[in-house]
Amino acid sequence: MEIDITTDQEMFEPMPPSTFEDLDRRSGITKVWNRNYRGCGVTIAVIDTGISPCAELDNVVVCEKDFSVDNDPHDCGEYSHGTSVARLIHLVAPDAKIANFKVFPRDENKQQKLGVVRQSVTEALRYCLNNPKLYPIVNLSLFLPRHSKLPCTPESPCCVCDLVNQAARDGIIVVAAAGNQGSLNDTIECPGRAEGAITVGSCWNSDEKAFYESRVLERGLFGTSFSSAYVAGGIALLLSANPALTPNEVRVALKEAAQPLPNEPLNAQGAGMVHFARALEILVGPSEDAFESKMRRLYYLTGNSNAQRPDNMYVTQALNLVLDYIDKGLIKRKQITEATKQLQKIQAYLVQGCLPDHEKRISDLLQRCRNNYAEDINPQGRVEETS
Repeated sequence: MEIDITTDQEMFEPMPPSTFEDLDRRSGITKVWNRNYRGCGVTIAVIDTGISPCAELDNVVVCEKDFSVDNDPHDCGEYSHGTSVARLIHLVAPDAKIANFKVFPRDENKQQKLGVVRQSVTEALRYCLNNPKLYPIVNLSLFLPRHSKLPCTPESPCCVCDLVNQAARDGIIVVAAAGNQGSLNDTIECPGRAEGAITVGSCWNSDEKAFYESRVLERGLFGTSFSSAYVAGGIALLLSANPALTPNEVRVALKEAAQPLPNEPLNAQGAGMVHFARALEILVGPSEDAFESKMRRLYYLTGNSNAQRPDNMYVTQALNLVLDYIDKGLIKRKQITEATKQLQKIQAYLVQGCLPDHEKRISDLLQRCRNNYAEDINPQGRVEETS
């Protein structure tokens, strides 16, 4: 049985100097770095052609396994496919670690005629499923095309897509390339077809098509493999802010944060251009500096009923920001004592009856704090808190 395996390696060239600056401008990478989230504590499993030793990745690659037939986890150079994917992940998430799981044999005849890659990918995914805490992110910058003898549908996924769906259910975030098969409908191949995957397309610049979980029109030199690497790195930034994030929470935040592109149909751009800084705010709230600045603003409005009106954006925007910070940045992290303290402080600033919607939200958040206290009482009756 012949299986066509593609990694778009032939499309890669070293990045021009302006590429990261342009990517950062569109996706907010350094804005996340400025909040001290650079991927620390997160390991990304790169299931690919292998990663060759290079100075840039010293102390970054922490695990190597060869699931192919080569008995060698390395690829054939610093700009080979798997090494390039790893370098791009490291570019976005410099403090994250990488696991090198090689699934492509160097012999292209074996790749295309023996079906060994599909089997190797299956074995690598099963290995990750057995170690979900070690590998919270899996990057699959590859695609395995369907054919008449090996169809794949949502109702009946192939073995690879089935494992991707299982990984998502087990808390592993799987990032997959949409593939480079053109702009027609239904051109995404496995494992990007899996419902549990976060499937990434590519764009050449912000005025052209960006694709996220949708069909792909390949532009320029980089391909969806390398777009997937950027997104996997960006997700590592998000997980370093909150390791407890679920695949669905990350998926929803990326979609909500994405910038839709004008004049492009939904099936051509998905949610639009990814933006990690906006996704971070959705997931863990605003920065601590922003919170403290807005809390100072609210202090000076204490007891001023004339200022505390629903149409006074100066007040309501500050309230929304500090409550988002407490909700997502404190309560989600189980910092319940601090959350309760800040909520009671804000409650004391407000004149009762002036901002009923915000008063209700504060009451709801305080109730969540009380619920968290009740859930965290251990058998000895002592409250345990993670701060």
